[in-house]
Amino acid sequence: MDIAVRSPSDDKLGRWEFARSLATQIWDLPPSPEGYVVGLEAEWGAGKSSVINMALHQLLLLELVEKTDRQWFHGEDAVPIEIDEMERLTEGYNAIVGFGQPGFDLNYVHPDHYNRAIAERCGNNESDIKKLYRYFRLRMRVKAAPKNLIIHFRPWLIPDTAALSTVFLAELTKSVGGLLGDDVQRALRAYTEIISRLAPLAGVAAQAAVPGVGSLIKDFLVAVGQRKDPTLDERKSALERSLKSLGDKKVVIVVDDLDRLSPKEAAEMIALVKSLGNLPNVVYLLSYDSAVMASHIRKVLDVDGYGYLEKIVQYRRSLPLLAANALVELLRPAIEVLFTEVIQEVIDRYDVAVLLVAKRYILTPRDAVRASSWVAQAHARLRGQTDPVDLLILEILNAKDPELHSWIRRNIDILCNKETQETFKVLLERDLVIMNERRVLALSLLFPDVATEFASPHGRSSAPRSAKRLHIRDFSPAYFELSEPLTSFGKDVIARLFDSDDFVAQFKELLDVAETSPYASALRIDLLDSVRERMQLQDITRGILTALIESAPDLIRSEDRLGSDDFSPDNWRRLSGAIDSGLQDLSPEGREDMLAVALDVSEDISLVADAVRRALEHRPSEKPDKSGLSDHFKNRVLTRIREDALADKFRIAAHLPPILRLWSELDSRSIVRSKLDEMTSSRANFVGIVRMILTVVRSSAEGIFYQLIKEADEFVDIRALEKWALDAGASANPAERLWAARFQDAVARDRKRDF
Repeated sequence: MDIAVRSPSDDKLGRWEFARSLATQIWDLPPSPEGYVVGLEAEWGAGKSSVINMALHQLLLLELVEKTDRQWFHGEDAVPIEIDEMERLTEGYNAIVGFGQPGFDLNYVHPDHYNRAIAERCGNNESDIKKLYRYFRLRMRVKAAPKNLIIHFRPWLIPDTAALSTVFLAELTKSVGGLLGDDVQRALRAYTEIISRLAPLAGVAAQAAVPGVGSLIKDFLVAVGQRKDPTLDERKSALERSLKSLGDKKVVIVVDDLDRLSPKEAAEMIALVKSLGNLPNVVYLLSYDSAVMASHIRKVLDVDGYGYLEKIVQYRRSLPLLAANALVELLRPAIEVLFTEVIQEVIDRYDVAVLLVAKRYILTPRDAVRASSWVAQAHARLRGQTDPVDLLILEILNAKDPELHSWIRRNIDILCNKETQETFKVLLERDLVIMNERRVLALSLLFPDVATEFASPHGRSSAPRSAKRLHIRDFSPAYFELSEPLTSFGKDVIARLFDSDDFVAQFKELLDVAETSPYASALRIDLLDSVRERMQLQDITRGILTALIESAPDLIRSEDRLGSDDFSPDNWRRLSGAIDSGLQDLSPEGREDMLAVALDVSEDISLVADAVRRALEHRPSEKPDKSGLSDHFKNRVLTRIREDALADKFRIAAHLPPILRLWSELDSRSIVRSKLDEMTSSRANFVGIVRMILTVVRSSAEGIFYQLIKEADEFVDIRALEKWALDAGASANPAERLWAARFQDAVARDRKRDF
């Protein structure tokens, strides 16, 4: 996994000056009655997060330097510090922060603790001790009373898309109030109260140009206006007055990696910025791929995406282009371990490989870091068994062109021995491998026979047999020792799946193949990701929907999570994402027909409930006063939920939260409460109930829940659930132990919260 750069000393691409320029631009923005929106634009993987981290670092330095001209604490000298010296002190400070317990809060450590730490780290150099101790105090001052209040929001960390706007507004209100005063916090909370209630209704914030939701918003505002509460305009005016009173202080809201969100989530976030972006002394710094964002906006809002962005973003900054040599230079760590012996023939082939392959495949910093990691890992295991240049090319393909890498593995015998009358071109076409210049060059450098057929001047090597080249059959198996055998089905297999007359049978056959493989998880992931990708290009069919619904319970339970945290993709998200994408562009009638099919074929309605909830949120423009599903169908769904509840099927549901949430939206809350109390009393599906509770209740990205006990008590006897959690904490089931700990922590936080 690549990690974003956080300080100038880690910058390997010369982006520090650009980051400084971006920070200086934000720093120099004068107070404005309408705020600012700055867009940092570049393709995914180009290093936007690293530039943002360095820009925030520079903003901190600028504020620290500004504060050095005053005496803030008794006994210190008000001596200005230049920014370069401040950067040196920052590096020393960052080392000191590592002293003691990880993650401790600087505000709660006794100064003597730091005196000892500073003395130890600086070797009793009195001058440095004095400077660093002053720096420490300046940091405390900046933290307590910042000139630029930085709020770094990462929307892709929020697991529940329906809560995205609510969490953002809650985090904004909470962060602002603590440091900018109660008046600002109260004004912001009053204004965002209505915005947060509008967002779930319309799917976006108040000012979003969404076809079909105008009357919905209008009706809502009329209803609000009939109350004695202040109107939206009055609340906004009060907030503007409070923010103007901040003088030269700014609220800098960073929203990173917008292009990692789904189209609906991205449109929701950009609409929230549109609603809140014209507030005084508020600066938004957004990072995104403009082409991806424009596509998302066009798909969801049915407007020109680029034009929509231009109306919101006043200042657009594009990352400077990087020379190919700069990206290849990031391969240096891997190259240094590969080429321990200087052999001229190998060095010559390496130069050609860099020129013809590496520079064509390594297009972003993320590409380079990923390929370098793969090469280094492969060499560590295969040292002395492979040719370094062939290994470099093959691992670049493994990282950047897995389809071609997989094709090479499947056809390695033919590539090495050419024991077929068919040409390589025919073999490639048969397997649906589309050739382009960089693929031809990579194959030609690896296999002399391919170079001959494609008339490539490259790849015809006179290297001795001792070179252990990939195209020599005796040595080729070693190159794939680290590769998971057939961890993907291949483009040809997926193409045959979608061309099949019986998608359900073919899909289940592929799942059976995966089940017998030692790499079953990787194959299931590849299959579901391929289906989801296809659903973004076409409408879902009855066969595809039936296959996904019928296979869902086992797939959901297997999880196949790619990481250790809850935000890592798993089969639940893959399945729900595929179905949502496939239903997205259907007419309301077509969507309801497909959901009826899903309801009929499902034994476990977990996935169906999720799809129905998403459809209920979808309000087509031609029927702005309808939910997108008929009352008749909603009654069918409610009847099925009640039947499953009566049959006690919730005990074994693969993913209970969407069922319970849908039930609470369609039925009386008291009926749902009665069933949950019954399940709590009989100790049935602890994980499902707790996950539902922690999903429904609003929370921040850091897992801080707001009014958990009060809101959760509407669904279940919270005291009984707490007792159950105590027992579940000692369960032999690791999932129960995990969710018991999370629930107990959330309850404890709620009881200790201080608003």
